[in-house]
Amino acid sequence: MISLAYASESVTEFNREMLVELHSVAEKYNRKHGITGYLSWKSGRFFQYIEGPENAVNTLMENIHNDPRHKVLHVLQLGPI
Repeated sequence: MISLAYASESVTEFNREMLVELHSVAEKYNRKHGITGYLSWKSGRFFQYIEGPENAVNTLMENIHNDPRHKVLHVLQLGPI
């Protein structure tokens, strides 16, 4: 198990419906892959803490980096838990 945190900035404008959809998709994906954490959004900025199996967290971070809706600004590798 590993953990990390990242901050990103929206490239597209997120509205309430988009955030609800993001939550729904993320919740299903994370549950399937044993990932837990916390996601916060305010004024076009995201902050997320992620923990779970190393391969699952690394794959998720790769998906997050490739998501065109936002730009990852900083990743903090917190290491094994």
